[in-house]
Amino acid sequence: MKKIFLLVVCAAMLVACDESGRSSKVQNELDSLQSVIDKKDLELNDLMGTFNEIQQGFNLINEAEGRVNLMSANTEANGVADNIRENMTFIQEKLIENRNKIEELQKKLNSSNVATEQFKESVQNLTNQLKAKAIEVEKLRLQLAEKD
Repeated sequence: MKKIFLLVVCAAMLVACDESGRSSKVQNELDSLQSVIDKKDLELNDLMGTFNEIQQGFNLINEAEGRVNLMSANTEANGVADNIRENMTFIQEKLIENRNKIEELQKKLNSSNVATEQFKESVQNLTNQLKAKAIEVEKLRLQLAEKD
């Protein structure tokens, strides 16, 4: 009877040890998966941060273009020509900044595991928007050159 009892206790201990090993393995897998999720979240946040900076740059360019258009209609006022030049310089700097950020975003996207088709399409839209904005600025520059 003692032998059977000892055998049952040993078997129970083996099962308990086996369950503890499985639990540890499952926890390790969960930790690993959480680590991957955290890494993807960081990558996505980084990509979206750069994306938002580019959008803000376009907003600033639009505002500066509006100021240039308003001022160019009234070029006879003192200091307006200087303000127009400053705004045009600002616009050029923002275009270059946005171009660099778009290139940075494309590099991040190419090396990222987050690369979805929709995000790639959004980056392509930003690139197209940048090209269109560069053309608009060049037209504005030509119009201003004519007025000088």
